[in-house]
Amino acid sequence: MQSAQSFRPNSAPPDLLLLDIKMPRVNGFEVLEWLGSRPSLRPGRIVIFTSSSHDLDLARARQARIDHYIVKPSDPDELLTTLKLLFRNWISPRASAA
Repeated sequence: MQSAQSFRPNSAPPDLLLLDIKMPRVNGFEVLEWLGSRPSLRPGRIVIFTSSSHDLDLARARQARIDHYIVKPSDPDELLTTLKLLFRNWISPRASAA
């Protein structure tokens, strides 16, 4: 992964990684595999936020020890509600604790 070159080795891993399975150039499973071989870089929590509701994708993500798997709703209003809940429950508490 080319983006790994920009990682600062003296910095702590992030508290949360929000990851999609279907990304250009490097898919989410490749990112999870890369992180799996570098335990010291593993974020505190990994949340998959993807359009894929396939059982095989969910099983593969769980095998990679993700913390939560969220299927993106197709309805724009539901998507906004989901993002607000995600921010409130996963991101906001961590930001206020810093």
